[in-house]
Amino acid sequence: MIYIKKYILLFLTILTIVSCGCSSFMSDFDAGYALSQNSFENEDGIVKRVIDGDTIEVTFDNGITDKVRLVGIDTPETYSKSDTKDWFGLTDAQLKPFGHLATNYTTETLLGQRVTIQYDIVAGKTDTFKRRLGYVFLDGENVNVLLVEKGLARTYIEGNSELKYFLMQQQTYAMKSCLGVWSLQCQN
Repeated sequence: MIYIKKYILLFLTILTIVSCGCSSFMSDFDAGYALSQNSFENEDGIVKRVIDGDTIEVTFDNGITDKVRLVGIDTPETYSKSDTKDWFGLTDAQLKPFGHLATNYTTETLLGQRVTIQYDIVAGKTDTFKRRLGYVFLDGENVNVLLVEKGLARTYIEGNSELKYFLMQQQTYAMKSCLGVWSLQCQN
């Protein structure tokens, strides 16, 4: 029942966006600027390892190395099964190649790069696995948002985050544009 409510919420949000006649969401809102006004902490560091599309390992300027989960998003799994109900019925076999694409994108974009981790005031600083939760900024660009815009990630609607509704808009854009994993739904 909880999942039905979440999908109804997602559907209503998408319907609202479409009915507004908004053709491009990306130019309407600067996610990085809005976040920086509300965020409670930033840390800089170097990405030392990419675990998968939405989890990296960063050595921070204070010398501590820790895992960082990109908050507000979820990429298809590469090593375990993706939950098909979270992916609008796409099968694990369909999702797996996109999990690898997301991991490759994150690796090519972030590995060895100096990034800023901006913690989400809504989601908190860590998750239940004690990973840090953050938006990853590279040269001022929010990589979490980029992954969703490219169709390599979905909005993590099961949890709350400061940019949840903005990320849902970006996902709608990717879905309507048949980008990344959403291209599978456009083939019918």
